[in-house]
Amino acid sequence: MKENSHELNLYCVNPEVASNEVFIDLLKNDSIYVEKIISYGQVTPIDEPYIQSHDEWVVVLKGMAKLRLDSNDYILDEGEYLFIPGNTKH
Repeated sequence: MKENSHELNLYCVNPEVASNEVFIDLLKNDSIYVEKIISYGQVTPIDEPYIQSHDEWVVVLKGMAKLRLDSNDYILDEGEYLFIPGNTKH
């Protein structure tokens, strides 16, 4: 095993930042962007929703997630995923 193999593990969490939401770029080029997001119950302010121009595909690897897309609520459990079209409030 490589000395830095933990950098390739999706489940690796740095305990120094475990109390804050963490964003890590996994792959980024002209046609695709894969980002690892680690959340600990953070909530997006209702008056400041994310509205991104690109499509997103979200998968829950561990735990669960509650998402609101426009006015629809979703609860995702481990292994479940959701497609978020570009320009969708969430």
